[in-house]
Amino acid sequence: MGGEGRLGIFDMDGRGEVVGGIVVMRYGENANNVIEAVKRKMTEVEKGLPAGVKFQVSYDRSELIKAAVGSVKGTLIEEMIAVSLIVLIFLFHWRSALVILIQLPISVAIGFILLEAFGISSNIMSLTGIALAIGVVVDDGIVMVENAYRHLSEAPGKPGFAERLAIIAKSCKQVGPGVFFSTIVTVASFLPVFLLSGMEGKLFHRWPGPKHLLVGGRFLANTLTPVLIALLLRGKFKPESANPITRFLENLYTPC
Repeated sequence: MGGEGRLGIFDMDGRGEVVGGIVVMRYGENANNVIEAVKRKMTEVEKGLPAGVKFQVSYDRSELIKAAVGSVKGTLIEEMIAVSLIVLIFLFHWRSALVILIQLPISVAIGFILLEAFGISSNIMSLTGIALAIGVVVDDGIVMVENAYRHLSEAPGKPGFAERLAIIAKSCKQVGPGVFFSTIVTVASFLPVFLLSGMEGKLFHRWPGPKHLLVGGRFLANTLTPVLIALLLRGKFKPESANPITRFLENLYTPC
């Protein structure tokens, strides 16, 4: 009976030996929750340590997690501002921008719900994919809003409630199939990721998080967006040709 033979030395910045430990997380656990639980336990244990002995954290993964979450929040806010400005510049209609502003956060929420439903944790890879995909999910909504605005602006006179709903329904049906099939193509583009195996598979299988976000966002484009258009697109609609920016770009694009 006796102590095991020493196999190594734990050195700290070349200044001498220290007692070190590494927290190993179970597969599939929430890293942020585990880190917070470890910190609470360290606070309890530290009370019983000898005088002058304390914990010193060398690497705290929670800082990376908070930075990733902050990046997603920042990207979402930036996209909302950018999309609003673009819609306002080209349509001069704040209600059209409001439709997109409502759809964008709901799309992200659906993306997280689908990630949970498919058992995919919100890790660095999936959060990165969501941040990259946020700019894509609003495309279809913009297409439907712009098409509905154009049809309403070209309607003779001031259409009544029933006539306005008929125009909106017609415009949404016109671009609806294209929106739906573009979703299928986008989802299919992520399928090869599932064929990866080994270390690459473990790392990148969580990357198709944007696929779920895209499905949620584009599902809204076919369902919620027409409803929002019917509720919010009211008032006076100026022809797109009345916008000096649109007129300049049309003249620039039209062949001589």
